[in-house]
Amino acid sequence: MARKKSGQPKSYGERVDYSKYYRGRDYNPTVPEYHEFDESDQSDESKSDESAFARRPKSNTKLIREHFENNWIPYALGLVLFIGLWFVYDSRIWMTKLDTKLEQLNKDVQKNNSQLDQLEDKIEKETDNLNEKIHQQDLKILENRLNGHQNAKDTTYNKH
Repeated sequence: MARKKSGQPKSYGERVDYSKYYRGRDYNPTVPEYHEFDESDQSDESKSDESAFARRPKSNTKLIREHFENNWIPYALGLVLFIGLWFVYDSRIWMTKLDTKLEQLNKDVQKNNSQLDQLEDKIEKETDNLNEKIHQQDLKILENRLNGHQNAKDTTYNKH
């Protein structure tokens, strides 16, 4: 059996935590003691390695998380503004549909009103015609009564 050359075996979670810990640390290399640098007051020549002070690259998820943590207020305001504009747009569509339905109902009511006016005129004409017929019938009845009464008087004179 092969022996592992690493130290204590670690679980997956421990390995993830270990790697996160070391990725999160700043990279500050130490300078070996055997390098002796001359002290100088001049700044024309730099003996330090600038690449040694570079930060370690961060993962994309960490960069995105930091961006949203630093800029969450503009995103929240943008979301509220977007939702507000969506409701305005949606309400305009709804109001247009409602206006179209109201116009159609108004046309239907006007059509029904004109039909009702026509029916009222017909009913009024028919009522006038019926009243005239009834009046004519009443006149005929009165005329017949008068004639019958007159005939009855005439017959009574003849009998005496």
